[in-house]
This record gives sequence, structure tokens and C-alpha cells, in this order.
Amino acid sequence: MQEQTSISTYLATLNVFGKMGKIHSVFDRSFNIAVNDRLINVTATENFLSSFGLKLSTTNFDQLQPYCQQGNLVKLTRDSLTVYSKYGIQTIQLAPYNQVELKIQPISYQIEELQKLQELLEIRNLEATIGLSIGVKEVGYFSRLASNQVADWVQIVTYLIGRGKGLTPSGDDILLGYLFMLKTYKHPDASIVAEQIKRHIKATTSISENYFYALLDNYVSSVVMDVWRALDRNESMEQLAAKIDRLLEVGHTSGHDMCYGILLGAKAVIKEQVQ
Repeated sequence: MQEQTSISTYLATLNVFGKMGKIHSVFDRSFNIAVNDRLINVTATENFLSSFGLKLSTTNFDQLQPYCQQGNLVKLTRDSLTVYSKYGIQTIQLAPYNQVELKIQPISYQIEELQKLQELLEIRNLEATIGLSIGVKEVGYFSRLASNQVADWVQIVTYLIGRGKGLTPSGDDILLGYLFMLKTYKHPDASIVAEQIKRHIKATTSISENYFYALLDNYVSSVVMDVWRALDRNESMEQLAAKIDRLLEVGHTSGHDMCYGILLGAKAVIKEQVQ
């Protein structure tokens, strides 16, 4: 039996952003389609689905991949994907979908759960493994984020957004992890942070931009959703640790950057509750 196509509930249908697009970027086991300035990530990677993603069976992905060169036209319907290339035209039928729920909801504050998360993240010494060098300015900013004492969100957001190397700069991943925690626990500054990210979203890469757009609508990638579910279900230390370890595996430093943002966010949520 052929593996079913999986699609993030953020997309609803494949042509939600439009009917025509182009191949935006190509990687080993995934590629992005740009449709009216929004992205759809198509992958065959096991155990990972982007917040704006579509996961194909290995068979379907291998059929499509040879036709996916940057700039090639792509036609999208509700249940099919057609790529036009110099090697010919390839169409993949995708129905029926397996819709994967990647929308987070608020969780009731439980100090024990957040302390467990904080402990698991702190023992991983994330400051030494994130993609940003931590100097005096960074120490100050991160301390303010963790201590729930930010007077000027514009200053910190504009400093972090787009900062670092790669397709998802480290500063962005830190912000994504931080805002994920604020949204999850209904921190009063969540809307302020979200608004500042929205205002400065063009200062970063298009891939990061799309992760921000999804999170602004409360959608996250599957590995972040797994952490959310572990917190929501009060899973054991071992289960939560396994979810964190899977998130840490993402990208070169992206998982570490995201986890560091989650750690800062967890500390801010705890501080907010005790103040």
C-alpha cells in the first residue's frame, strides 16, 4: 500500500495561495514552491513536516525530483502538482491527503511542566551551540527576554530578525521559539512581539518569512508540534526529552536556535506568573 500524502492543516488545499508558482529552492530531499510570494515546502523527509509543508511518498518524490530545477513553473490544483521543465512535464496526483494538525492552542500554566522543560534545555548548554556569537549585546538582550523585562520590543526584534547565516538565520529561529512559548502560555506580550515581527518580516529570508507567517497564525512545524503536545499532555521527562532531541536535529543550528528561544520563552512565562 502506497504511503499517503501528508499536508499541514495550514495549507488546507495545495492551491490555497494560487494556481501557478515556480520552484523557489531545491535541496537533497525537499524543495520549495513560491506561489504569490508564499512558499509551500515539499519533502520526502521522514518525521518532519513544515508548517507550510507537504510530505510525499518516496515514490512520488523520486518521480518529481528530476523535474525540479529552480525557476521551473509549477501548476497546482486541489489534489495535483505539475512541474514544467526542459526535461518534460511531470504530474503527481496527491489525493487523498492525510491532513496533519499543526496548529497550536493555548495551554494552562503548570509550573512543574515548565520547570521540567527548562531543566531539559539548560543541561544541553545551548548558548555554546546556537548559530550566533554571544557578545555583550546578545547577553543583555537574552537576559531581558528571559527575565520578562523588555521595555522596547522594536530594538530586540529588529536586532534578531534576519541575523545570522543560512536560509533560516539563527536570530529568526530564536524569535520563533520564543514567540511559540509566549503564544502557548498566553503571555501578555505575545501580541506585541507578533506585531513587531509582522512589521519587520521583510528583513529576513523568504523561508524564514514563511515560518513567521505560519506562526503568526499559530502554526508550527511537526517537530515543534511534538514538543507542544508533550507539554499539553504532561508527558514524562523521558518523552519530553526525546521530542527536544528530535527538534535539536533540525538543520545545521536551527534546532538549537529554536530550542534556545523556547528556553528563553519558558523563563519569561514563569517570571510573568510569579510577578
